[in-house]
Amino acid sequence: MPSPSVEQFVDAVKQTVLANKRWVPPPGKGLLYVRPLLMGSGSVLNVGPAPEYTLLIYASPVGNSSPVGNYHKGRASLNLYVEDKLRRADLTL
Repeated sequence: MPSPSVEQFVDAVKQTVLANKRWVPPPGKGLLYVRPLLMGSGSVLNVGPAPEYTLLIYASPVGNSSPVGNYHKGRASLNLYVEDKLRRADLTL
């Protein structure tokens, strides 16, 4: 999957933040959580590279008390369980 250029990525993040500026919490009250996602898209679904790719930038306000809001303070953001016995897809094909 080809990566967007640095300029494309920075421009996409800037556009997302500007479009959501009314949701940016005031200083000291939280932050705007930004998450990029690059996914294969197009009209073909099969094994192999996608015919095209879509770059999405999610943005959501979070408060200082949220795990995401505290991530920058060195606190763990998620407690996860990793399932290593069951798979969502059969990888033996």
